[in-house]
Amino acid sequence: RRFPDLLSFFIFVVTVYVRPAEIIDAWRGAPVAEIALPVCCVLSFMSAMIHQNIRPVVSDAYAGLLFVVALASMPANGWPGGMSVVALTFGPSMVGYFVTRVAIRSQDQLRAAGVLILVLSAFLALNGLLQYYTGAGLGDVRALGVAQVSDRQGEQDDIGEEELRIRGTGIFNDPNDLAFALVIAAPLNLWLLLESRRLFGWMALSCSFCSLLYATALTHSRGGFLGFATGIGLLLKNRYGAKAALAVVAVALAGFVTVAS
Repeated sequence: RRFPDLLSFFIFVVTVYVRPAEIIDAWRGAPVAEIALPVCCVLSFMSAMIHQNIRPVVSDAYAGLLFVVALASMPANGWPGGMSVVALTFGPSMVGYFVTRVAIRSQDQLRAAGVLILVLSAFLALNGLLQYYTGAGLGDVRALGVAQVSDRQGEQDDIGEEELRIRGTGIFNDPNDLAFALVIAAPLNLWLLLESRRLFGWMALSCSFCSLLYATALTHSRGGFLGFATGIGLLLKNRYGAKAALAVVAVALAGFVTVAS
């Protein structure tokens, strides 16, 4: 009875994070995402009909209202044709919300979904490290080179070594977007790590957390770095108190100054 909705969630999240059509040569150019979205909708609708116990919540109204407002804003600003653009760009997010709402309705399902997102985020991090150290990651994604400019008083600007910013495939092709994806997984990773009671699980989660932290640093995203520290700080505050959170904030500020410079 849980098969259709769990399958739809798996298909949707893997399609978003992994982008199979970009990393599998035989699938290059194939409309994988265009096929996956309607399949996820059908599977989630089937599950909703099977269970018939999905009660509406406030967030449903917020999500629907946001979509309606986005559509209405186009003709209101004199561009009726923009409604199709909104439907194509914002529509997949609504599909993702619907799929998630149907698939996750208990703590166990939430934990399983979190583990899946963590695994996929670790994949993004490792793919970023691969491109940083080898020159190209899966999907032939290459780190974005940005020249560092030093402005010295009385002299012309000196262009120093090129700074490499790792990125991902698909919607994570921008270093800042990749950083925000890693930020989502970091507190979840740490929570699972603190809850782990098995040596193998502790070692695996420790490695994944280090990869997320290092990959976030390699994106050179200031917002991503602060978001990473904020999420970890809040988790530690709830678990260990304000002193632990303040210690994390202090380290984050030092790290932020380093990244900003």
